[in-house]
Amino acid sequence: MPIEGLVFAERTEVGHSLRSSSFKGLSKRQTEVLRLAHQGLKAREIGQKLQINTITVNYHLSQARKKLDVKSSRVAAKLLFDFEESQERASEGRAEPLNKYLFLRIDELELSVRTATAILSTDRVFVGDLVQMTEYQVLRLPNFGRKSLVELKEVLAHFALRLGMDLPDWPPYNIEQLAEKVSIAEKVRGIPQVKLGTTFRPGRETLEIDFEGDESDETAASHPITQQLHQESRRKLEAFAESARSLDNQYGWSGITAANRRFIALLDRPTDGIPSVIGQVYSAALELGSFLELDNQIRSGELSFAESLRPEVRRPLEDLVKTVAPWVRRFPSAREIDNETGEFLSQITLVTHAQDATDFAVRNELIAQDIAEAVRGLLESSSRKGPVSYKASTRGVLSVRNMVIAAATAVTTVWLGAVGSELAPRSVVAQRAAEFLSSAEAPIVQLFKDLPSDIQLAISMLINQMNQEPFTLPSTPPDGRRSNISRKSKPSS
Repeated sequence: MPIEGLVFAERTEVGHSLRSSSFKGLSKRQTEVLRLAHQGLKAREIGQKLQINTITVNYHLSQARKKLDVKSSRVAAKLLFDFEESQERASEGRAEPLNKYLFLRIDELELSVRTATAILSTDRVFVGDLVQMTEYQVLRLPNFGRKSLVELKEVLAHFALRLGMDLPDWPPYNIEQLAEKVSIAEKVRGIPQVKLGTTFRPGRETLEIDFEGDESDETAASHPITQQLHQESRRKLEAFAESARSLDNQYGWSGITAANRRFIALLDRPTDGIPSVIGQVYSAALELGSFLELDNQIRSGELSFAESLRPEVRRPLEDLVKTVAPWVRRFPSAREIDNETGEFLSQITLVTHAQDATDFAVRNELIAQDIAEAVRGLLESSSRKGPVSYKASTRGVLSVRNMVIAAATAVTTVWLGAVGSELAPRSVVAQRAAEFLSSAEAPIVQLFKDLPSDIQLAISMLINQMNQEPFTLPSTPPDGRRSNISRKSKPSS
C-alpha cells in the first residue's frame, strides 16, 4: 500500500485503512449519495434530493459499502468526507501533521532482541530518528543482517513508515512532551465504547449521541407488521400521556411523565427512521417498563413506599408495554443489545458514580440537558427492582462510561491532530471534555475500577495529564528550534 494512502488512513476518525483508488472506484452517483448521507439525510430524503427512489438509493449505498469494504453507510460516508477533505488540504498546500508513530520510542517496537539491540546501539531514541536512516546505513550496523532488515521494514510498514524518509521538521522542539501525549492518546483511543450503552461522538461544541442503526434494521423497518406496531405504539403512548401526568404528584412515580414524553419524541418519525435511533428507543422502552415492574412489586407487598396504580392507569400502561416490547425486538440491533445486557448487570454501587459523572458533564456543558435527562432516567431505574429495571440502570451506567471514553477520545484527537502542525483547530468540545475529566476524577475512577487494568491505567494517565497541565495545543517557537530536552545526542551517519 502506498505510504500516502496509509497516512491518510491514520487520520480518519473511523480507523479504517483504505487505498486512494478505493474512492476513485466509486461512481458519480455513489459519491453523491454518500455526500448527502454524511449530511445526515436518510435514504428517503436522499432520494427526494436526487429525484430517485429509495430502493435505488439503498442500492448505491450497498455498492459503495462493498467498494470501501465497510458494513455501515455512515462509516462509508465519513471515509469519503475525510478523503475529500484531505485532498482539498493537499491542493491548498497545507502541511499535514507528522505521522504519530514517529513519536514512539524504538524500544516500544515489536522487534527481535537482536534487531532492537543493533538499532539502539546508535543512540537513536525515537522512531522518527530511525526512519531517516537509509537501508545502506542500517545494514552497516554491527550484527545487523538482511533478515533483520526485512523484519524492520515490515514493522515500519505497519505504521505507514519506511527507511530513508525526509523529515525536515524533525525533531519538534517539545518532542518529549509530544511523545508522552501520543503514548497516552494511543492507550485511550484503544478503549472501545460498548454497544450495550448509548454511544457518543464529539459534536461541534458538545458530545452527541452516535445514532447508528444496523443495516439489517432497515430491512426490519420496511416490514408491514413493524410499521403497524410502530403506529400502534405511538398511539398508545399518546393515550397514556394523560394518565402519566396524573401520577406526577404521587410519591414514587416521579419521572414517568418525562419518560413517556421522551418515548413519544423518538417515535415521531417514519418507521424507516427508527434504525437510526434504535438504541434510544430500546432505552426508552426499558425505562417505561421499569415503572410496570415497580407497580408489580408494590402490589405483591415487596415495596411499600408508594401506592399502587389505579386499574384505569395500570391497564393502558400494561397494554402499552406489551405492544412496545415485541415491536422493539423486531430490530436485530435491539435484540442483540437486550440479550447481552441481560447477561451483564452492573453493580448497583456504580449507579451513584454514574449519576455524579453525569452531573459534572452537565456542569461543564459537555452534554445537552435532554441527553442528561435520558441518562438520568435510566440510572434512576435502579430504585425499581426487577430484570427490566436492572437492564435499564445497567444501560445507564454503560452509557456514562461511553461518555467518558468519548470525552477522552475528543481530547486525545486534538493532541494527535496538533502533532507537527500549527494548523490544527482548537476544539470547543475537547476543551470542555478536558475540564470534565479533570473535575470528575473521583466518580470516573470508580466507574472504571472493575475494568481491565490497561483501561484503568489509560484513563488515569489522561486525567493526571489534565490535572498537571492546562489543555492547550502544542506550539512551536518562531525559530522552529527544539528546546533543551534530556536526550542523547544523535550521531551523524
